[in-house]
Amino acid sequence: METLGFAGTPLSQFPVLQKAGVEGTRRFLTDVFEQKVVIEPGKGERPFIAHSYARNLSKMTIISNCFTKEIATGGPEGALGKLAFQFCIRGSLFCTINGTRVSRADHSRVSVLSPNQKVEYYSGDDTLSVVCFLDESKLRDFLFDWSGEKFTEKILFKPELNLQSPKVSSFVAIFSNFINELNRKNGMLDSPVAQESFQQALYSFILLELPSSISKIMEKQTRFASLQEVRKVEEFLEANAGNPLDMKTVALATGHSLRSIYRSFQRERGYTPSEFLRKVRLENARQRLLCPAPDDSVTRIAYEFGFAHLGRFAGLYKKAYGESPGDTIKASMRHRR
Repeated sequence: METLGFAGTPLSQFPVLQKAGVEGTRRFLTDVFEQKVVIEPGKGERPFIAHSYARNLSKMTIISNCFTKEIATGGPEGALGKLAFQFCIRGSLFCTINGTRVSRADHSRVSVLSPNQKVEYYSGDDTLSVVCFLDESKLRDFLFDWSGEKFTEKILFKPELNLQSPKVSSFVAIFSNFINELNRKNGMLDSPVAQESFQQALYSFILLELPSSISKIMEKQTRFASLQEVRKVEEFLEANAGNPLDMKTVALATGHSLRSIYRSFQRERGYTPSEFLRKVRLENARQRLLCPAPDDSVTRIAYEFGFAHLGRFAGLYKKAYGESPGDTIKASMRHRR
């Protein structure tokens, strides 16, 4: 069975609705959309039962729904002021805008709902899905931080994304890994640094790589920062590498748009600010591995310094220092004895 990379039931550690009927599900979805929602289950003797799980993060809300029976959701009543990505792990679902079917989600497609559209949802029998909501206001903030310009036009994304596209496949892989780690007990996303880094990566990928009406502004030419200004950004990243950092904070602190910072880094350094920050955090992690606390572990140190994938951390570390992080901490512990 296709799972789109999700492990088990997404967000199962965060239940908000268990064995709920139609009315309980309606109330839950009304709270989610902050507008009245009408639910109509399909015909037949099989009862409708819903299980839902959710996490509210600083930049997005993620919900996992399991419906045992076909369901039609009327509403929300007004336009939804969010961007929504729908991933269908089991079964299928589709959406309509103004009564016209526009997108479907299943094992080969991701459904995308752009902000400020009147939508209705239809879910088949025994469907397990994940929906990621991004507030339109936060999208516009990111666009302003990136470009230094206010984007007043409608934000419209392609309503269906095919997983045969390499970029879409990469997006799904990033997102499913994010959800799997978010659901892991004592996992890396208990670290605010790692959680913020992952969200930032998702925002960047969505707005820079997926087809939308904002592609032109993201590609627009801009003024390059000077070498001295690039160094100022590096100093800021070095000083704040141990804190949860998003690039908006970097832009505000250094007086440049994200686009200017990224392109100036590429021209002057040959790498991105994110790659520089990762290098700084990698060196900080090495120093900790060389002088670990008695209860430290590779996992704890990697998470603390914002590395969201242990295998990736281990690969980067070995490439930079010629040994695995496990070898480093073991040697440090032996010398301490």
